[in-house]
Amino acid sequence: MRLLLSLLLVLTVATSPAVARLDELVRDDVPYSALAGPAAVASYRVQRGDTLWDLGRRFGVDPVLLAAANGLGPEDWLWPGQELVVPSENAVHVVRPGESLWSVAVQYGVTVEDLAARNGIAAPDRLLAGQRLTVPGPVARGRVALQTRLEWPLLGPVTSAFGWREGRRHEGVDLAADYGAPVRAAAAGRVIFAGPRGTYGLTVIVDHGGGVATLYAHNSRLLVREGDTVRAGEPLALVGSTGRANGPHLHFEVRYYGVPVDPLWVLTGGRA
Repeated sequence: MRLLLSLLLVLTVATSPAVARLDELVRDDVPYSALAGPAAVASYRVQRGDTLWDLGRRFGVDPVLLAAANGLGPEDWLWPGQELVVPSENAVHVVRPGESLWSVAVQYGVTVEDLAARNGIAAPDRLLAGQRLTVPGPVARGRVALQTRLEWPLLGPVTSAFGWREGRRHEGVDLAADYGAPVRAAAAGRVIFAGPRGTYGLTVIVDHGGGVATLYAHNSRLLVREGDTVRAGEPLALVGSTGRANGPHLHFEVRYYGVPVDPLWVLTGGRA
């Protein structure tokens, strides 16, 4: 019996989500949003003389998007040895049941012809659930979307910032708040996910259009359902500590075409 209990303990530890990356163990069968990722395709170690604008031209990425993906302002200086994540200008969309090439094209504001050509699709009326489509993300639209200001989802101090944490990327910010405090929509949009999501716990994801989506994790209770239309400031959930979390707080992410950007870069100065 003691041997059996020991084996069960080993199996439990080996399969426990406690060994997973904090806030980032998610189900593969659930898209992040209509703007499914990941979109970060490379990392780069800064060399002497590099600038965001030079690197943007080299990698074919909008410098504003490159800056935001690394928690920088567009005019910030780089230093030799600094490690940057180089995002893709393309989104990756995972086809859901009932979707067509036309409906996917409408979501992203691209033409059916461009979407079909980018993915080598000869029969646009035949998409399979789970199929991954590469969606071109126009650079010109990036500057407008990333300069759009979002409202704070709740009133609380930032306890963990965007960027590198314990050798790994933290793709959002953690906001401390009392258990049960309301979590509000950062902008108007449509709820595209509401439910359990791995170590994120009870999660809400809102699509704001134009390539922008926000994620609200570790909630104790959800107040909206997938498909709901919400206004800016409307309650989405209540603060909790579901999933992998140490105490009640909100893990809040902002993504642009699947690329995580620093929420503090696009949030308004005032708090909710």
